[in-house]
Amino acid sequence: MKLPSLFQGQRGTWIYQSPRILLLLAYAHTSGLDKQAVYERHIRRIERLGPHQSWITERLNNLGYATRRGREPNLDAVADFIRHLSIDGERLAKAMAAVQKAVNAKSPEDLAYLPPILTLPEKVVLVEALSASKKFDLEKTIRLLDIQRRPRGADPDAYRREMRFRKAYLYSLHLADPRGRPTLLGYALAYRMRRRGASHAAEDYLELMERSGRLKYVAALEALALDVGTAEELDRVIEAYSQALRELGYRADLESTRYAFGGMKSDVKGFMIGLSRPLDWILEFLEI
Repeated sequence: MKLPSLFQGQRGTWIYQSPRILLLLAYAHTSGLDKQAVYERHIRRIERLGPHQSWITERLNNLGYATRRGREPNLDAVADFIRHLSIDGERLAKAMAAVQKAVNAKSPEDLAYLPPILTLPEKVVLVEALSASKKFDLEKTIRLLDIQRRPRGADPDAYRREMRFRKAYLYSLHLADPRGRPTLLGYALAYRMRRRGASHAAEDYLELMERSGRLKYVAALEALALDVGTAEELDRVIEAYSQALRELGYRADLESTRYAFGGMKSDVKGFMIGLSRPLDWILEFLEI
């Protein structure tokens, strides 16, 4: 079982191992923003991740960031990845507009400061793209991660680069664990895709997360990555996410996200909130 090659180690394309960087540059490319400025702002954001975000820095390798650099980033190659991964620019723009509202960003350029963790609207658009892409072939990729065996005749180095690329994308979507094995959500989605076809992948992705109790913790983890600290900020995220899903043609119960948080006393204005369960528990639950 072989896959078409997406990541062949071309000069400067190592940055696209990060789905966060890919989506930011894809949005910049289709929206006419300065790709160089967006990329540089984002890298500065990563370099400034604080101690309270150590759970993110510990996972940068899994998210496609920590890799051996090769040449200067090839920002123009994003057009090839948009085409190969079947990314719909209009649907990505809807997702990004929602994210801008969720984080109360003043301008689209400020989205460059998003953390490495993707937001739910972006994840839905990415699942749509990867399931439609013949080059990525989401269902087959999940099966290959399950087998954990290099196809006969495949070049070892090329295959390693290719799978490192794909593992980062699936990990960002909670479809693979830190070792690169499918999660229970990954197995369930692959089964659904075999039964119902790739065209229902995003719908099934949301349904499976909701039915398994993952959705509220996925949204809560994203809120934590976005430095949400008050009930008012959480309301804004839930409202923006819900609107984005409706515009993309989906439904999901995001009100349950509130149950992943609890109130805390504070002297500052606004009702402060914190996770109702330990962060390590949530991370382990989503990586099963």
